[in-house]
Amino acid sequence: MISLFLRGNRLSGRIPTTLINNSALAIMDLNSNFLQMELPSNIGDTLPNLWALSLSDNMFEGQFPASLGNASFLSIIYLASNNFTGQLPSSLGNLLHLTDLKLDENNFEAKDDQGWKFLDALSNCGSLQVLSLNDNQLYGPIPHSVGNLSASIQRLEFGNNYLSGTVP
Repeated sequence: MISLFLRGNRLSGRIPTTLINNSALAIMDLNSNFLQMELPSNIGDTLPNLWALSLSDNMFEGQFPASLGNASFLSIIYLASNNFTGQLPSSLGNLLHLTDLKLDENNFEAKDDQGWKFLDALSNCGSLQVLSLNDNQLYGPIPHSVGNLSASIQRLEFGNNYLSGTVP
């Protein structure tokens, strides 16, 4: 199986291990269901050909798996409206084909320099067009490294967080 589209259903529980271990899978769209689990820490290793991961509007929890940075074809990541927590990994900077990163309405944190390192790493993503982190736990001033993001960036969304200071 190369594509899986099960968006807008009433699916609940966990994603079966057989799907997460399908190395041929390129597109996984499970938006708008009732799925609840932590994504496996090795998901980027078991889905090396993944091009689009769309899991918004579910009940996923836990940390953003750093191994997603190993899925080198990954272009689209939609994880909005879930219960993810913790800091975003710098391994996002490995995704050279990344165009859309939508992580709104979670509990991702950036409270200090360490928490904002993912933004520095995203400067490697020369195709990035959309970075959306509305409604998370981002604190303090926006790092100056935001100016190093791709020239192709079209939308940068940091609304409804706890940002302060001046706009760089």
